[in-house]
Amino acid sequence: MDAAMVHVPDDRRGRSPTPSRASLPGLVALTVAGSVAAAFWARSIVEAGFGYDLDAYLDAAERLRQGLPLYPLVGLGAVTPGPNEGYFFNSPLVALGFVPLAALPRSTAHLVWFAVLSALALVLVASFARGHDRAARPWVVAAGIAYLPLLLEVPLGNLNLASVVLLAASWRLRERTVAGGTLLAAGVGLKLLPILVLVFLLVDGRWRLVAVATAVGALSVVATAPWLGGAWIDYAAVLGGVGAGVPAGTFNVVPAVLAGSPGRYVVPALALGATLWAGWCTRRAVRRAGASGVESLGFWVALGVSPLLATTVWYTYLVFALPLLLAPLPAPAQPRARAPAARAAAYGLIEARFAPLPLAGLLVAVLLAALHLRPVTRPGGPE
Repeated sequence: MDAAMVHVPDDRRGRSPTPSRASLPGLVALTVAGSVAAAFWARSIVEAGFGYDLDAYLDAAERLRQGLPLYPLVGLGAVTPGPNEGYFFNSPLVALGFVPLAALPRSTAHLVWFAVLSALALVLVASFARGHDRAARPWVVAAGIAYLPLLLEVPLGNLNLASVVLLAASWRLRERTVAGGTLLAAGVGLKLLPILVLVFLLVDGRWRLVAVATAVGALSVVATAPWLGGAWIDYAAVLGGVGAGVPAGTFNVVPAVLAGSPGRYVVPALALGATLWAGWCTRRAVRRAGASGVESLGFWVALGVSPLLATTVWYTYLVFALPLLLAPLPAPAQPRARAPAARAAAYGLIEARFAPLPLAGLLVAVLLAALHLRPVTRPGGPE
């Protein structure tokens, strides 16, 4: 009896004495966040804007089925975004991909796509939570499902979330060049917003992924040219028109003083600079000892700042920053006890929604990442 009692503490060595109490706050936060997300989405389903962006894809798919011009605004000489029948600014392959869904009744298509995006959101958040210790996982999931850009993104039916999921999957398969490059092509092809990840990969030395993605994209255009050739030409005109468009005055997270000319180039330049610097830091780290955590953080930085290249940085574009907020931070040269507080501040600023607070939150998240990337460029930094 005495011997058995002596060995009981050894069997429990390293465990929390009260694991249920330690995890209770996180479980409460998860329950509250889940309830808020469910209520938000339930209300969104019955609102007039439900499926607003999805309708643009479905309308384009319907025009494709009927043999009508995919980009009617090009013929009218107006290619700037607006709430009209020609509101479609994605590649012809996106319209082609939505043809099956367009065959369904519109209300059914809305619900099907909503279910798909909801599932993708949960999978994405859960995948990042797995990288944290068990006590932190409920907090990570709670932050993910209560992230306001994500809550708004899913009911609208936009492709931003799908692009993030594809790019996250491509990064996890980065050692499998063909699979990773194909997913990379799909993620960037859905939305050209995250194009800075290609720049990061080139600087980081993973040019093979970019080569495969480029080849897949080129083959897709060539393979569909016999029946989509005219649409691809119009698409090029659309991209030129959108790039030269006037920034929106509402729901743009970039302040008006920076959104207008000549200040409009300041924010994109900062995004490009952050991407180049992150790629340089991670390449040095990987050359030393294969610092995968540091390299991943650099990729999330490039993904998070990519939407800043857009003429108008819509609030929902900050879905691209979600991995940067949720991914585990690599260990820096010196312990940084304030990192969780800085991340919480970044998250809170983004949740505030109105400019310039979301942009400030994104910059805080990037600066926090910079503190964890910078030591690897110095001798003796973390590997």
